[in-house]
Amino acid sequence: MMRIPRKLLIRLLLLSTVIFTIILSSGSFLNSHSIHEYKLRMKNTIRLKYSKWTKHIFSSSHDFFLSNKNFMLEIEAIRAKKLAHDKTNNLWQINEKVLGDMILSVHIPDYFLVNTNKEKPLIQAYDPRFTLSLYLNKIATSPNDPVEFNWADWVDMSILNQFVFAPQDQKSNCKDLFSLNPESKFVEGSELASLDDYCVDDKDSALGFRIIGPTGDQSIGNRRILGKAYLFSAAPSPSKLVFMTTDSGSYEVPVKDRHDNNVKHGLLRNNMVEDYVKQHNTDKLDLARSFNRALKSNPPKNQHEDLSTYELTIDEKDFHPAVGEIIKSLESRSDISSIQKDYLDALKYSESLTDPPKFFAEAKLLNGMSNKGQGDHYDWRFFSGILVGKEVQVVVLHRMIKNYLAFTKQHGIITWIAHGSLLAWYWNGMAFPWDTDIDVQMPIQQLYRFAERFNQSLVIESVTDKHGSFSGTGRYFIDIGSSVTHRTRGNGNNNIDARFIDVDTGLYIDITGLALTDAEPPSRYDYIIELDKEKQKQVYDESGASNYTIKNQLLQAYNCRNHHFNLYSELSPLVLTLVENQPGYIPRNFYLTLSYEYGLRGLEEEKFENHIYMSNLRLWVPKDTIVRYIDNPEKFLQESNHETVSDLRPSAATSVLVEMSNIDKLGRQDHLNLLHDDNLFKSFMFTSEFTEIHELEVDALLDEDFSRSEGLVSHYKGHGDALRVDYFTFMYFQERWNNEQEVANFTRHD
Repeated sequence: MMRIPRKLLIRLLLLSTVIFTIILSSGSFLNSHSIHEYKLRMKNTIRLKYSKWTKHIFSSSHDFFLSNKNFMLEIEAIRAKKLAHDKTNNLWQINEKVLGDMILSVHIPDYFLVNTNKEKPLIQAYDPRFTLSLYLNKIATSPNDPVEFNWADWVDMSILNQFVFAPQDQKSNCKDLFSLNPESKFVEGSELASLDDYCVDDKDSALGFRIIGPTGDQSIGNRRILGKAYLFSAAPSPSKLVFMTTDSGSYEVPVKDRHDNNVKHGLLRNNMVEDYVKQHNTDKLDLARSFNRALKSNPPKNQHEDLSTYELTIDEKDFHPAVGEIIKSLESRSDISSIQKDYLDALKYSESLTDPPKFFAEAKLLNGMSNKGQGDHYDWRFFSGILVGKEVQVVVLHRMIKNYLAFTKQHGIITWIAHGSLLAWYWNGMAFPWDTDIDVQMPIQQLYRFAERFNQSLVIESVTDKHGSFSGTGRYFIDIGSSVTHRTRGNGNNNIDARFIDVDTGLYIDITGLALTDAEPPSRYDYIIELDKEKQKQVYDESGASNYTIKNQLLQAYNCRNHHFNLYSELSPLVLTLVENQPGYIPRNFYLTLSYEYGLRGLEEEKFENHIYMSNLRLWVPKDTIVRYIDNPEKFLQESNHETVSDLRPSAATSVLVEMSNIDKLGRQDHLNLLHDDNLFKSFMFTSEFTEIHELEVDALLDEDFSRSEGLVSHYKGHGDALRVDYFTFMYFQERWNNEQEVANFTRHD
């Protein structure tokens, strides 16, 4: 009698268990609009769970992670050893003592103080602590008053110092700086703009020239100058400043004279600093104290807007554009604000366009540059350099999605992560380490509401977190496209409806609206019409041609301008989850959407973009790191710890383990050894607690156990906490930021 192999028996038992578990939890499926969808969902769930369970069964040493106190004690031992050898504070992010030395106060420069004869410089040193403290003080004393604004107070423009401080007879001009030789190997094939279209020589300008609009392809060096020069000399101010708090609402502060780009509106000239000095009789500003003073003196009035429900049903009407009704409603109002008037004009302008020009301008690089495509991931105005592969990029993306989700949730705007960002969330709740932007979606009516209230706003993150500790100084510019009433692809230049842009770097979140349109839906939905003769009569005419508007209406199928489609049943209801530890929404049928867009391979493949997903660490690890370790464990440990190898235990691993099928055979000591790598260790320390919760939550969602999922999210004490420091803190420690030295440098120049 033939014996069945033990491993096969285990696999069959697992498969039976998975199927039985899914059937028990599938009652809600039977109420779905389609048996077809139910079958597809069942099939995908079985395959996913079977794949995950068999993988874990046949991998080794799965009892040594967070559930094992001894393992975490060894992690702490590695941390202690690393910090003991970190004489230059390169590991400051995991050193609580160093982080505790963060200084939130700054001295007010002498030239602002009474009874000093010091002349003010042409421009002053940038420091977000200085700027935010003063504006928060203004909120504490006069919360409803419009404020003056100049971009130089809000964005680091130090790259322009070379032009500002140049003697008058040595000022640069447009041609010398930005003209390009079209025959150069770097320039050949590039899309160049005429110099006169974006640069004007101006002897009266502090720079000697003015940048008046977007440019064509450029070098990285020129790119950094062009965007900041535009902000300095021509860019309009934001329509309003929105100061967020952690859970108390926000302050919306209107900006006056926003189309007058003039240094007189900046802190150097507008007397805001002098008024503060007189009021408080001090030469210091403290950011946390200013924030708390504003909260105490004038608490925000819009706490009621916050979205906090676990399950959120989207109003089906939110996907219907109804632009004409919006225009008519705004035109009939006598109390319309200036921001609403701008919005009304924008809608009318969009409606007048038949072939809208491209709205968003990226930091496009010359065709001959090896990293040409990387500039496309930055807004040209705020570009400060290519960050791909650098830790600071991960820092910025983490804080950007955290603050976008906090902002939209705080103001009752319905949105959810989508496309690659949703796929990344599925794996470990974090962005992929190779990601360069973030994708989110919202219903078209929510997009219109978002635009009406916040277009051209500058959003400032909450200075403190829910524990009262310093959180960050992030600033984000909201930019809505000029053709949002167009809901199909058209000329393909405007597939993105809006962006949430980090002003420190130019990195952004792409925002797209979903709407009912006359675009052809994908064939995967045809079965819904084919199963219903009444629907067929409404969709097809006598010749058999389809009316796609009616078809989409019957399907409840909605699309973005790049023709990504979803059924209403795939999106709504949304469920609250944690995205990079920040509360945010995802479609409840998220994995059906993902399987349509990426196939099941996207949900199973653990090897991508030169990274390997290590399920025990719940991290995407650079393949090179694993190869270096496997190739020579002792050398890897020596390089990682800068010490002799004698007190470290080498692995028994061999190079064959780099193959994907065996990567989980790495044992307990192998994982500990790999964590000696500084970057990997930091990532694990930042994320391990959150990713454990995420893994449990995804299992609950796949089981359709929403009460368990809700419990995990609501009872997790760390939810909402930032997993990484903000950009300013990163630069403060990484670049040894010194405000007093910067101020001295500027006054010395003058």
